Formats: sequence, structure tokens, C-alpha cells
Amino acid sequence: MEIEHMRLIDKYIGIATCFALSQINHVVRIFSKPKFNDKPKKILLLKISEMAGAVFIYPSVKEIKRQFPNAEIYFMAFSQSREIIELLKITTPDKIITLRHEKSYKFLFDTLKTIIKIRKLKIDTTIDFEFFSRYTNIVSYLSGAKRRIGFYRFYSEGLYRGDLLTHNLIYNYYLHTSKSYFLLARALSKIPQGTKPTPLIHEDVDNIKITLPKIESSDASKKRILSRIADENPKMRRYINKDRIILIAPNSSQMLILRKWPIENYIGLIRQILKNHRDVLVVLTGSSSDVQEASMIESSVGEERCINFTGRTTMKELIDLYNVSDVLVTHDGGPAHFASLTEIKTITLFGTETPLLWGPIGKNNISITANLACSPCINIFNQRKSPCTNNYCLQAIKVDKVYDIVDELLNEKKIHESKGSIKELIKIKTRI
Repeated sequence: MEIEHMRLIDKYIGIATCFALSQINHVVRIFSKPKFNDKPKKILLLKISEMAGAVFIYPSVKEIKRQFPNAEIYFMAFSQSREIIELLKITTPDKIITLRHEKSYKFLFDTLKTIIKIRKLKIDTTIDFEFFSRYTNIVSYLSGAKRRIGFYRFYSEGLYRGDLLTHNLIYNYYLHTSKSYFLLARALSKIPQGTKPTPLIHEDVDNIKITLPKIESSDASKKRILSRIADENPKMRRYINKDRIILIAPNSSQMLILRKWPIENYIGLIRQILKNHRDVLVVLTGSSSDVQEASMIESSVGEERCINFTGRTTMKELIDLYNVSDVLVTHDGGPAHFASLTEIKTITLFGTETPLLWGPIGKNNISITANLACSPCINIFNQRKSPCTNNYCLQAIKVDKVYDIVDELLNEKKIHESKGSIKELIKIKTRI
């Protein structure tokens, strides 16, 4: 199902449904006040869009488990997110509830089946990690959960999603997304029965420490992924074990096509890397939807040390690839966030969105923006839509600028001579 189609359904059907359910909820509250246990027993987390969202949610899940170690955690997401949820061990595989969304009828069928399933599970708490999605808000209400936590618009124009939550949190767009998610988890214990401070939640954000686990790969897994790369081209075997690996992820997702760095820039960058670093191997990565674009890059570069490996890995194998590589270059999207689960150095290019809210977590990332006055132009308040048809903000990030950072990262001697090597590079190279 196309993203624009999903937006239209969420807007026109979602608004009407939220309004109708809100009227029912108002009547119900007249006769009975919401009651819920101080300690939740079954918690459903809702984050259906974007696989990388699970990475940002991980610190929140860790906090939930710290607060309520005996609670059962369920996770509802689109089917393609299952593997990253399992890798992060957010919950056990049997508690991951997935939805198909390729076709409208599959999405509707899975939605109805899911609502029936979660009602049978007797979920007592839902946490909606979508910002202002009506769909997840509706599912949360229909789940039958007594405690429903999520973001609420208060006096913001638009973004109507009814009055279906029991814990309304204000969305602070000055906070990194991972911290906004963390506050949803904190609402579980910060709001005692019978109290309702508004807006939620009153907490010093400087005290929130966001960290991610590092997913390590076994020696056998590393050897296996290197062998598979070499199998793509017999000539590669003489490079694979002795040379450094640079990963390039063009990430041609149709979800937010405006955030892509131009393909000719990737081509120019790879040519510079291969020309100036004879001991470097460039590997193109991505999902099956990226294969065609990556093939164009590979053929344009025309060098045996550049190989197209897109659509060839599972999520676990992608993590293995990160663990045997030195640098990843990509624009804002999933690969940058998955890479933050490893020690690979990552260069992430931002334009239509800002690293202040969406930057990868951890010290190994360098975020680059061009600092144009019109950027960022998409956000959760405009449903990530922009009138722009030509992303100057990404085009303004020049190949030479990105190459200079790659060159510094490859120069191990300079990096080791600097005590806070990557930290210092971030200070120097990131423009926000």
C-alpha cells in the first residue's frame, strides 16, 4: 500500500473513527471512572511505521523492564520490523504481533484479527509510540486496555486524534525522539492512580541517559559474511581479508524520497575513495527495493573494488556486515540507526529532517547538514509532507565535504592520536 494512500486513510477514516469513539468514551466516563492497577501486567507497545523506530524505542523498553520486571511486553508493528525487534530482544518472538500492509485488504484483515487477539490477551496497558497516528490510537482504545499512554496535541492545530487516552503526554519537539519515547515509558510509574497533572510529564530531561546495546558478531559470522561478499566477484578474494571496507547505503526508500542524497554524489564519492585509497573496498548495501539504484551506481563507478550487495542480507547479516566494516555513509534513514548497534563509524546526511530529533544514537556517528534556512521542512506536524520538489538541502552537501570526513576516519593514525577522536570530529564536522 502506497504511503500516500495510508495517509489518506488515516486522515479521513481515522478522524471520523476517532471522533465517534471519543463520544462513546465520554459517555462511558460519565458512569465509570477509568481504573487500572498500579503495576501493569500486560503491556502492548505500538510502533508500526519505520523499522528504525525499534532502535529508538529500545531505551524505553529497558526502562519499562526496570520498573516492572514481571510485566509481559507485547509489540505491534509491520511485518518487516520483526527481525530488528527480535535482534534487540525487546520481547520474545511469540509476543510480536505483525501486520501486513502491502495490500489494503491484507492490512484490514490483519487489523481486525489483531484487535481480537489483543482483547483475548487482556492487555491492561498500551503505549503508543506513533506521534499522531489515528490508526494506532484507535487500536489502542479498541484493545480494551484500561491504561492508554500516548502523545496528545493539546492546543496544536490539526493532528486531531480524539480523546481516547488516559495519559496524555505533550510532544516536545525540542527533544531527541529517543527521549520523547523514554518519557512515555516513565509515565507508567510517574502518574499515580487518581492524579492527572497536565501536561505530562514533569521530569528533568538532562537526567535521561539514552544508551543502546552493541550487537556483536561471532568470528564464524564475520568470516561467513566476508566470504559471501567475495563470492559476488572472484576477483574480490584478494581484497577481502586485508583491505578496509566502506559501506555505502543509498537507501532509496519511497517513504521519504526527499531525504535522499543524489545518486551522482554517491558515485562521485566512491570514485574519490577508490582513487585515493588503494586498500579500500566499497560495498553497496540496502534492501531489495534499492537493488536497481545500487546497480546503476556500481556500473557507473566501473571498478572491481565496488560491489553491489543490496538485497542480499537478512537484518542479522547486515549487522555482521557492519561489524566487519570500517565506515558507513548514508543519508537519514534505517541503515544509520541499525549501524548504531555496532562499532562502525557512520556518516549520516540530513536535509529535510534534523539530527537534533532524529540523529543516530551514540558517539560513532557524524551527522552533516547544509544548514539551509528552509531545512528541516518535514516533521510530525505536517505528516512528513513538504511542498519541495527539489531537495537543495541534500544537494548542497558536497562530495568533497563528505570525502574529507571519510578520509579522516580512514586515517587511523590521526584518529588514535586524538584522545576523543570521533567526538572531536563530530564537533568539527557537524553543522546544526
